[in-house]
Amino acid sequence: MAIQYFFSLAGAQAGYELATQQSAQCDTLYAIGRRRLGIASITQTDVMRLRLDAVKARAARTAVEVELKEARMRLASFLSMNPNTELRISMPGILPDFEIDTRKALEMMHRNSYELLDVEQAVLEAERTLDKVRKQMRFQATVGASVGFNQQGGTVGEAFSDPMRQDITVCVAAACLSLIGMALLPLMPLKLSPSSPMPRLTVSYRLVGATSKVVETEVTSRLEAVLARLGNVSGMSSRSDNGSGSITIRLDRHADIDMARFEASMLIRQAWPDLPPGTTYPAIRVSRTNDRQQGPFMVCTINAPAGSARIQEAARKVFGTAFADVDGISDVSVTGGASMEWIVEYDSDRAGSPALPWPT
Repeated sequence: MAIQYFFSLAGAQAGYELATQQSAQCDTLYAIGRRRLGIASITQTDVMRLRLDAVKARAARTAVEVELKEARMRLASFLSMNPNTELRISMPGILPDFEIDTRKALEMMHRNSYELLDVEQAVLEAERTLDKVRKQMRFQATVGASVGFNQQGGTVGEAFSDPMRQDITVCVAAACLSLIGMALLPLMPLKLSPSSPMPRLTVSYRLVGATSKVVETEVTSRLEAVLARLGNVSGMSSRSDNGSGSITIRLDRHADIDMARFEASMLIRQAWPDLPPGTTYPAIRVSRTNDRQQGPFMVCTINAPAGSARIQEAARKVFGTAFADVDGISDVSVTGGASMEWIVEYDSDRAGSPALPWPT
């Protein structure tokens, strides 16, 4: 969360500086246009257009200034500082060349990653549960004995005359069942988290710069009202954060997950025009049985003052190689960066000329 607040303030600060420069340039052009109008160099229409551009630039600067104040207040509140504290982030102009110590990065990850600590806690709890089950499944036996006398007769006197001693020793043991249980113990599944037998849909969206209350009121509540029309729904839960939110829809066991996703997408498309401006189009993610077991157990986010393509390339070379050598990790993927593209521009008139032979 601290990283998100930090870079939000950095982005708002850079946007405010850019908006200030653009406003100053538009004011200068408007002043020059007024002087040129005095010598009949341009028309009144051109001057009014320059004035409109200057007004728009000042309005844009005011809007960016409000975003800058909100980002500054969020970071100051997170740091337990006075919300009116003047915070300014100094970003390096040139990205220096750097090398990441893989061993040190892994040590810091093990020490500071709360997700990894949760996994270690889950492993310890699973081992404790397994040890408890093993102790309960050990050899158990119950022995009972009874000694009595009986006799049969037509009368009471005959029944008690010359009784026959019959030592009855009954040994009731659960050894067979215990042995069977111990033999089947290695086949018992052991998982860090229980399987989810119910399919579910997760709808996620973002509204950059909005508080959690605004996201809940303007986006989450409206989408929940629309998605409540879905059939075969066993439950629904939502979460609204600063700038983002999500809705989880749990379906019945026998529900058609593909049809439910199609219906949800149609309902979201109908509600999309009523959402506030700036809201990203909601994304739908389908979770089937045991999807949670197939997902990543840890996700790392890398931020750096560089282009996304360069960050992705450095992360793939450094962290991808380092994590791939760790025992127990089956796959490492690096996503989020924009790949480099080649843009080819050509003249369609010249390309269609007979003088240029086309390859066959």
